[in-house]
Amino acid sequence: MDYIYNNDTHKYEIVNYDEALQSTSWFIKDNAEGLMPVVDDITMKVARAKRTVINNKLKEVQKFRKQINGVVMGEFNRMSLDIEKMLSEESDRITDMMEAYKPKIPVYVFKEIKTTDKVAYDKLVAYAKELNLLKEEKE
Repeated sequence: MDYIYNNDTHKYEIVNYDEALQSTSWFIKDNAEGLMPVVDDITMKVARAKRTVINNKLKEVQKFRKQINGVVMGEFNRMSLDIEKMLSEESDRITDMMEAYKPKIPVYVFKEIKTTDKVAYDKLVAYAKELNLLKEEKE
């Protein structure tokens, strides 16, 4: 697999991308076609061997992508990560400041709830009274 810089799009591309896709399809077909469902040790061994071949090809492509990315984008990635780190550290500092602030007197609001279900309403009122969120009504 080779790459080129496309002057029209100003992007790096895989040479003959469509052919590479077709070649990958053939590779998968050659190495995984006819794979039977795993039902015993023999089919497990066959599946494991075929998966190993596919994974090795995957690792090869990933290695190539990472090498090309390192060559083409290496310095940009380093610079970008430095800037991202600075911004992340400042965000974390502000978050710490925000978390350090705790109101002296917490404020809780128990809003009016309307329902046509009397049983649910009674349960909610009883629970609110247990939590001292609702005072007993004097008759």
